[in-house]
Amino acid sequence: MGGKKMDVLDLIKEAFYYPINDYKNWLIIAILFLLNTVLSSYVISKGGAVGIIGSIISLLITIIIAGVTVAVMRNTFNNSNNVPMIDLQINFVDGIKYSIISIVYSVIPVIIALIMGIFTGIYSTIDKILTTVVQSSVATNATPDVIIQAIPQDLLVSFGMNILIIMFVFIILSIIAAILLAIAEARFAETGNILSAFDIKAIFDKISSIGWGNYIVFLISLAIVLIVLGIVSGIIAYIPYIGALISGFVIDSFLVLFIARAIALIYQQGY
Repeated sequence: MGGKKMDVLDLIKEAFYYPINDYKNWLIIAILFLLNTVLSSYVISKGGAVGIIGSIISLLITIIIAGVTVAVMRNTFNNSNNVPMIDLQINFVDGIKYSIISIVYSVIPVIIALIMGIFTGIYSTIDKILTTVVQSSVATNATPDVIIQAIPQDLLVSFGMNILIIMFVFIILSIIAAILLAIAEARFAETGNILSAFDIKAIFDKISSIGWGNYIVFLISLAIVLIVLGIVSGIIAYIPYIGALISGFVIDSFLVLFIARAIALIYQQGY
């Protein structure tokens, strides 16, 4: 699939104006965000049965919003410039699949980092440190400073080095997962097949056809816009009583449509 060739700046601008140019459908989707914000801010916090019901409704809305993201990409691939209408059944099913894809890509770096802990020996090091702490506290009824001093220096150094190694690997893997995830989600929107989101070779081929340089510049540009709008959203949220509602209704709904449209457009730059 290949769409109209655009440079990254034009692509970001097109995605930015996408919700604005179809503000009526945007406002309909924004109502979902408003409802979710109300649930999160005022209902779930009450706890009890009301809080549980509110949490369930909020989860369902979140899944539907994820499905709307897929619908935006799919519309883009079908050369439509309109914000999609909400279809609860289709959006819910797509939203579940979309969420599964996101969770898998997020969990993989965590699993690999935990497995690395076995090979680096960090778990045995932690066990030795805890054993030393318990023995010292029981034997001497010592203060925290004394207990820490009782821990062998080589254990602390080993623990620190292993943590640094694992964190470094985790961060690198998380960045790679984030880079692949956008294209994985777009592949799912294009094919409707959740398994296509895990075809790593096809994902790398798509990014190569887009151009790794263009794709990285796109992600950086997207991140800059998200940071700016995130700051604006945070400022608005501080407005007493209505700030969170305005932020959810306007900024959050805008971001979902903007991001989905931008990812679909960069996806179309490949073949």
